[in-house]
Amino acid sequence: MPISNLDKIRDGLTNALSRGWEERAIMECRDIIKTAFEDAGNGLWEWNLKNNKVRFSKMWKIMLGYETTRLGNDIYDWKRMLHPDDREDAFNSLSSLRKKRSKISKCEYRILHSDGTYRRVLNVAKAITNEGNPVRIIIMQKDITRQGLMEEKLRESEQKYLVLLEESNDPIFTLDLQCIFKYVNRAFARAVNTTSEDIMGKSVWHIFTRYEADKISVMVNEVFESGNHNVIEMQLPRSDSVRYYMTSIEPIKAQNGRVASVICSSRNITEHKEAELELIKSRDLMSKVFENFPLAVYMKDYKKEGMYVIGNKMWDDLHKNSPMLSSVLSEFEDAALSTGSAVIFEHTVPEKDGRMKTMKSNLIPLYDQRGQLEYLLGISEDISDLKQMEEEIITKDAALAQASTEKAISALVAGLSHDINNALGGVTGGQDLTKMYLGKSERTIDKIDTGRMKLIDTIRSCKTGSKGISRHLEEFLHEKLPDHLVDLKTNIQASRKYLTYVNNGGLIIRDVTSGIRDYVKQDHSLNSFEIRPAIRGAVSLSKGQYKPMAQDQGKTVSVEICDASPSATVFGNAGEFMGIVVNLINNAVAEFPRGCTNLICISWEKEKNVNSEDVIRLRVSNDGPPVPDHILTHLFNEKVRSTHGGSGIGLLAVKSTLDRFGARIRYTNDFTPPQKNGDPASKINREKTWTTFEMDLLVSDAKEETFRLPKDPPDPRKLLVVDDEKYMLDIMEKYAENLGHTTVLFNDPKDALQWYTNHSDEVDIIISDQCMPDMNGCQLISNMKQCNQDKTFIIMTGHGQLTLTRKDTKDVHLLVRKPFDQKQFCLAIEDAVEERNKTVSRESDSTRQNPVRDFT
Repeated sequence: MPISNLDKIRDGLTNALSRGWEERAIMECRDIIKTAFEDAGNGLWEWNLKNNKVRFSKMWKIMLGYETTRLGNDIYDWKRMLHPDDREDAFNSLSSLRKKRSKISKCEYRILHSDGTYRRVLNVAKAITNEGNPVRIIIMQKDITRQGLMEEKLRESEQKYLVLLEESNDPIFTLDLQCIFKYVNRAFARAVNTTSEDIMGKSVWHIFTRYEADKISVMVNEVFESGNHNVIEMQLPRSDSVRYYMTSIEPIKAQNGRVASVICSSRNITEHKEAELELIKSRDLMSKVFENFPLAVYMKDYKKEGMYVIGNKMWDDLHKNSPMLSSVLSEFEDAALSTGSAVIFEHTVPEKDGRMKTMKSNLIPLYDQRGQLEYLLGISEDISDLKQMEEEIITKDAALAQASTEKAISALVAGLSHDINNALGGVTGGQDLTKMYLGKSERTIDKIDTGRMKLIDTIRSCKTGSKGISRHLEEFLHEKLPDHLVDLKTNIQASRKYLTYVNNGGLIIRDVTSGIRDYVKQDHSLNSFEIRPAIRGAVSLSKGQYKPMAQDQGKTVSVEICDASPSATVFGNAGEFMGIVVNLINNAVAEFPRGCTNLICISWEKEKNVNSEDVIRLRVSNDGPPVPDHILTHLFNEKVRSTHGGSGIGLLAVKSTLDRFGARIRYTNDFTPPQKNGDPASKINREKTWTTFEMDLLVSDAKEETFRLPKDPPDPRKLLVVDDEKYMLDIMEKYAENLGHTTVLFNDPKDALQWYTNHSDEVDIIISDQCMPDMNGCQLISNMKQCNQDKTFIIMTGHGQLTLTRKDTKDVHLLVRKPFDQKQFCLAIEDAVEERNKTVSRESDSTRQNPVRDFT
């Protein structure tokens, strides 16, 4: 209420009482009070408790818009004007005066305005008593609608800011002058690993370390004194680590302008701080490294006329021992500055004692952001000893390369010699035995011939009649001739038996040399290859590697290839496949115990894989120690060693190579290999535990082996055969004669070319050896095609395609690899003719799209 209204009330009461008229004075006083209250914007109303009647002042009606409206004068008329939610509380508040429960009543409620809205008002009520009993109640009503709205907005605003503070990820807290926490948000509580309730009312010394708390106290006091904000870096302690925060301290001022408290907002700079600390550590470390770096490092500042600004200890020492170093480097600095890029060079520098030192220097120009030259960094290294070592290493490397080459050749020759010598042993032995039994057959034939001559002589000399003749004839036919024929048959059978040794030896030599050819040609393309020659070649190679080691360690090792395994052609790369087999054999030998005898068995068979594809299931089994259980699950992973002293990449390389083939490999100890002749495993082998690597190789459709027979009889043709080996001409002539062909034979390619020039129409097929003096087979055929190209051309070679390119064989219809038998010779002729017929339609093409067929 304004002061002027209070003055009016005081003056009016004084005048009224001075006149002594009590009742009139009371009325005047009441009017004065009423006027003063209404001047202050308050409305008055009265509740007569005797008759429950109410009376409203003019100001009360104006406040609610009822100045022209007639209102009911009953207390319940007033009660119905209240908001339903406030009605009972407001009425009970006034009723408490009637029941003498209180002397003064204050109550806020909403009351209906004439415009249909509710206004919030504040009622202050007091009971008037008579002889101690309330008779009426005087109520002052103040409209606080606007004030309530402002308070509501203020509460909403406070709530919003409180939510923002609580939901902030940055720790926020308020402190008073004594650094007592007045408020903390959840982020701060989390930062110190406790709850807000545990922090409120405590000082910073309870939360922070003493050093941090003292620092915070000093900064807070400065803000209280100056009234200006401040910034501090502080640490929040945690059990697991230390967090760094950058904290802004802002003053909160009261109405009188003095600082009442401070609010602190912190930003987590732990990562930045740790990076800064790491940078400092790195700088210190780099400083130590730079100072103790084994190379001489210096820097020139070209903003200071090229002065030396830094140089490490090595540079200082080098500069002292070689005073001419700076002048030598300056000759190359101009080159670095003119090109704008690093310059690396070797040079010599004289030392104080006159010796020459060889240096390797690197000059690097450094530019600022504007592209202006700022520094020149120089790094110099004394390589005198290195140069000397390089010369020694070059000499040693040459000797080592020679030794390594000789060792590799020795290993290869050792493996080849073993298998080829074995095969040649069979060839030589079979040949000798065949000669022996042929000699016996010749002697038997001589005996028959001798008997025949005796019989003739007996017949001629016998004059006494036919009785003597009959006796000698009967004796010869029934006794001597059958014995001679049995001997002859036995010798022939033995000759055939030992001829198989010759045949088998030749096949082994063919397979081994074929496998070695594929292994050494370093071709990584994927195609088809025969599995048996590849395995025989791999076994031969592995023997040259593992046998010396096995002999040194007292190991006896045998490698058996199952003869009953089927012939098959698979997809992949023959050389890489041989490397896989060699790896598995050598790994097994490395694990065999010292002083023991062990066996490695290799067998294969045709199967279906999980995708129902035709595969060759190849198994390499050994009776040595099994793979340890703890590495089985990651046996083919990198750095897993399945053998002692292994590199950990062998089986990984095996799996990677097979993956490239589209094949798979697995380890098992549930397989027992068959015997060499294909029979089931022996009892001894069944009692062993076999370590087996099982591979599924895709069967190649393009090279699937067939067993077709030549056409009988073949179409007779005339053949021109050229070979510098006369025995081959004899064999070819006999093969052709047996097949119904006629031949023209030459052992000199020049003579053959001259004859062909004049008689090309007289022959159908030309067969030439590749390796001949003066002119090879491909060159001969190319020259012949210039005379008459409407022929079928075949090349024979013992080297296959190893030394022949597509350009070499562009004029050839078929390539036949030696050795071959009569049936293969017949099939080769038929295939060559068929291939020629296919190419007739392509003769106009300048380049053949398909390579020459390789007949094996």
